[in-house]
Amino acid sequence: MVRRLLSPRSGPRLSTRCRPGARCSGASVLLAVLLVAAPLLAQPDSTPEQRAAAVTLFDEARGLMAEKNYRAACEKLEKAKELARGLGILFHLADCYEKVGRTASGWAGFREVSALARNEGQTDRADDAQRRAEALEPRLIKLLLVIPSPAPAGLVITRNGEAVPEPLWGSSVPVDPGSYTIVAEATGRRRHEVVVDATEPGAQLRVEIPTLALSEASDATDPATLAAPKSDEGAASSNSWQAPLGIASFAVGGAVALGAGALAIAAKARANAADCDEDNLCSSQGVDDRASARTMGDVATVMLIAGGVVGAAGLVIWLTAPSEDDAETERSALSLELHPTALSLSLRF
Repeated sequence: MVRRLLSPRSGPRLSTRCRPGARCSGASVLLAVLLVAAPLLAQPDSTPEQRAAAVTLFDEARGLMAEKNYRAACEKLEKAKELARGLGILFHLADCYEKVGRTASGWAGFREVSALARNEGQTDRADDAQRRAEALEPRLIKLLLVIPSPAPAGLVITRNGEAVPEPLWGSSVPVDPGSYTIVAEATGRRRHEVVVDATEPGAQLRVEIPTLALSEASDATDPATLAAPKSDEGAASSNSWQAPLGIASFAVGGAVALGAGALAIAAKARANAADCDEDNLCSSQGVDDRASARTMGDVATVMLIAGGVVGAAGLVIWLTAPSEDDAETERSALSLELHPTALSLSLRF
């Protein structure tokens, strides 16, 4: 009769017992080996060669662990796990991770062994793995990533170069002790990077990802940015009409005022030339000349007032026009206000 003994701490051991007086055949020994190797290395897609390689690596890893060379042992167990996944390999790998201080990896390994062993009816091994996992829990370092709400479109978060799946955002995830570089990136946004040192056993680390600012390229094309005034330079360019209009108005007003003066002189000359005596008795022609002179004088007065108003307004508009040399400061202390019935000029100090 063949009895299989599986010990989580020392690895699978085999004891073959034959009835008294019976001989153990080579077939019995071979059957015993297969009964041990099957649960240890069962993996549907592994080939016999891969399982044989996994057995070799597993044995070498156990030897290295006996010598306390745990890092080298972990590497061999990791490779054995890739070739043929089994409870023995998983349990020893979790144990090896715990020995080298990788508490999160060891905890996760023991949890996996517990679930698989219980599913296969190996209650003792499941309970042992569960106890090992529970013993590690107080030492676990947990990392929580707090994401802004709403998160920008296309947000990608990496931890030491590996993408953190979105379902893990906002969850306290156990991590192995070490230094972690957290990077947040999104299309059209500036990159955010922070380094977190996870060294204290049992620490609860919280990393808040800020709202990523728009990149310079996005600033140039963002509708809200384009709608907002950029600077005083933009205001100056939008008022580029003011100086030419002021100059033109001032020139027109001056020309009208000069014309009014010339007309007034002409009116005075016509009045003086009227055919009238000292008692203001005029001939019919003199009467007409004086009437024409008065009309010309009235027109000259109106022209002088209008020219003065237009010229003064043009001068104010000209003086209050934005200056390119003062793009970063207030352009002028003068301000112009137009009302339906009045024109006002104010000076700020």
